[in-house]
Amino acid sequence: MDSAAWKDEARKAIDNLQSVRDEIRVRLHLGRLDATDRWRTLEPRLEQTAERLAREGSEAARRALHDVVEEIKAFRSSLERH
Repeated sequence: MDSAAWKDEARKAIDNLQSVRDEIRVRLHLGRLDATDRWRTLEPRLEQTAERLAREGSEAARRALHDVVEEIKAFRSSLERH
């Protein structure tokens, strides 16, 4: 392979890697936004449900708190996988 062909091949490989890099950056950004949005819905639910349990002490409030806690654990697991 002559020098010009090698340089052309290297340029193509670099261009390809830069495209992949840019795509990864976009996906990371979007994933971060999705995770932030999800947390913004979960966190207030946790606080509201915990307050409800403290106020009412009912079985329904305990179940609701358990459900929110499980959702938060699942969310945490999804963050660890990514």
